Amino acid sequence: MWLLKLPFKILVIPVILLLEVFWVLGKIMTNLSALVVGIFMLFIFLVGIFCAFQGQWGNVVFLIGVEMACLVLQYGSMILVDVFGSINHLLIKFLCS
Repeated sequence: MWLLKLPFKILVIPVILLLEVFWVLGKIMTNLSALVVGIFMLFIFLVGIFCAFQGQWGNVVFLIGVEMACLVLQYGSMILVDVFGSINHLLIKFLCS
């Protein structure tokens, strides 16, 4: 049985290395972008409060949409990095079997 798995194990090694690089770079990039996007979202929130006091409800709705888009993109990138890590872990388990 191990002879049947050997070619797949040989082919999975570069995939594991590539996914590991994507995982590490993605982890670093999501952490750094969370800092930048967090400051940007704080600014948008403060502008939204200012617009609410001014009675510019159209701008408030637009800014809420921008905040939600920032959250969705940030969490989407974190989920993508987590999926890369999970696939990499499963491939490593296959390689060790």
